[in-house]
Amino acid sequence: MDTKADTISYKTNDIKITVENISSGGTLPGPAAMIQLQGDINIFSAKKLKDTFNEAIEKEIYILLIDVSGVKGMDSSGIATFIGAQTRLNKIPNAGLVLHSLTPQIEKMLELTRLKALFRTAQDLSAAIRLFSA
Repeated sequence: MDTKADTISYKTNDIKITVENISSGGTLPGPAAMIQLQGDINIFSAKKLKDTFNEAIEKEIYILLIDVSGVKGMDSSGIATFIGAQTRLNKIPNAGLVLHSLTPQIEKMLELTRLKALFRTAQDLSAAIRLFSA
């Protein structure tokens, strides 16, 4: 898997978002982006995250591999942002998002809200890629 030079980072008081477009050399069914999140996903940072997802989708990047290992906390607006992106991607063939490298707190929150079944999750980036290659 090769990465392209177009890496973009956004930073607010609450979250840092790094987006790296990747070329999978045929491993994935289409263009993909690795999105790394660090900080808190809350009412203040969720808008920037939503904008980031929408920008990728508008650029026809339909596979979002989202690293949440650096997420310290997430409220309902963060959950809504992920649900919105997943809903939008569900309408596109071979598209979707995978949350990977979940912290115990994020995994427990997804289980308690019964949302874990809604999202594809993976232990790490390699496992996330395998979900799309299978």
